[in-house]
Amino acid sequence: MNKFYFVLLPLLVVFSAGGLTAQCAAPSLGSSATEDQRFATLRPTRIAGATGYRVVLSADAFRDPIISPDTTYEFGPDEQIILYGLEPATRYRVNIQAICGAEVSSFSNRLIFTTEDDGPPLLDDRDGGFNYFVSASTRYNPVPGTTLAATNQGNPAGPCGGDADDDVWYSFSPIWPKYTFTVDPVSGTDSALVVEIYDERQDTLVACRAGLPGETVNITLENIPVNQDPQNRFEYDLRVYTAGTNGYAVFEIGAAGEILPVADETGCIAAESITLDGTGQANAFVDVLNQEGEVIVSIENTQPLGVVDVSYFEDAAGARLFGPNDLPYLGRNISINPTVQPAGPVRVRSYLTQAAVDAFLMENNIASVSELGVTKVATGDCSAEYTGGGVIASFEDAGRYGSGYYVDVVVTSFSEFFFSAADRALGEASSTRSTTNLTDMRTAPNPFTHSFKVDFYARSGGELRISLHDVAGKRVQQRTERVAAGLNQINVEGLGDLPKGTYFLRLIDADGGVVVRRVLKQ
Repeated sequence: MNKFYFVLLPLLVVFSAGGLTAQCAAPSLGSSATEDQRFATLRPTRIAGATGYRVVLSADAFRDPIISPDTTYEFGPDEQIILYGLEPATRYRVNIQAICGAEVSSFSNRLIFTTEDDGPPLLDDRDGGFNYFVSASTRYNPVPGTTLAATNQGNPAGPCGGDADDDVWYSFSPIWPKYTFTVDPVSGTDSALVVEIYDERQDTLVACRAGLPGETVNITLENIPVNQDPQNRFEYDLRVYTAGTNGYAVFEIGAAGEILPVADETGCIAAESITLDGTGQANAFVDVLNQEGEVIVSIENTQPLGVVDVSYFEDAAGARLFGPNDLPYLGRNISINPTVQPAGPVRVRSYLTQAAVDAFLMENNIASVSELGVTKVATGDCSAEYTGGGVIASFEDAGRYGSGYYVDVVVTSFSEFFFSAADRALGEASSTRSTTNLTDMRTAPNPFTHSFKVDFYARSGGELRISLHDVAGKRVQQRTERVAAGLNQINVEGLGDLPKGTYFLRLIDADGGVVVRRVLKQ
């Protein structure tokens, strides 16, 4: 296997191809892909203003994808593109289009690649070709992995036990003194994973942990002897294998450096001002900190906003209520005031303390942070309460961050953000919620095994954003689809490899209204 860096995508969803337009520029796939036995990573050029990308894949066929596409996937505007479920030693053809709202570009150049041959993977041998993964990140950006077809090359299992008959090896070069290594089982016949970490130079085991079936394995190492010289850098060898015999697992593996603490003071707290000149990459955040070095928000540097002042208000009493219906919302609201308002969309990540979010979820019968929504008001600075007049910000993602949580939205203007349950939104935009636009919703089968259908009535047509999240808020599928006014049915497919458990279907209509439904995978 080639040594390379890449970032994991959520699981893929199949879509139908859309129409073409010359107003949305076509991306380029370049001249190569990075292939594994069952994965391939694409690195297309990114198109300014694109809201997503559509990939058409054909196996050893050279048809015009406009006429008869073999398999079509859709990705978000900032997500890296990894194709899963490929066959070893197979030749594939791939094309890509940019999606710009309702418009779709022409196809890119054709790219042909061949996956690696079947048999034990190259990372099967500790002294062979390693799969290096990213070390220069404070966020958990996992890569896909599997023990399928892996064999033991004579290294016995460590003190955490298990049968190392299907071990695979990774190499990691730290640049910070503290990291948390995470291995998350996704599917396979054995989801109980054992993770071992070795000092590569001294060949000594420094940590190991055995997880229960389906359990995420985390190992944190501190006081790492970091050497910044790339020619003389300290390395770890990481070994992953299933606890049982003759099984295999598909998993995600990654590491995150020292996580910034989430700001937790009460009252009105000001951050250190930052300057954003718009020269950054999409989805590359600039952290905004308070004077103690605690993080409040992170903002993309994709728009020239100038000097940005950030503050937040945290009510010492916790969650608050708004209006005659006592709509609950979190005790924290965050103000972002740039010198210049953006000319295009900007992604913003807001951080919330674990104690406040956990209490809010429990008190309001909300199962996951992915069920939170963000309401934005046009003017405000460290307000003590929400007074109305807000609009719903476009939800992107939510999940755990260190000892707290994050919620990502995309906005085209800034001021003050308030956080509430997505289906009990604050402000005028709540009139477009499920009670008035998406009604009579039914999901079946529920519980599901591989797929389920959603029937609903839409009072008005338009684009519908569909996403599926696990209980930790992690998005495992997403897509957009146009629906008509009246009765509609959508299919949510490709769920067979998901672990059993509870998931949340989130539908966002063209007016920003959000509906969340709980579904069970069995």
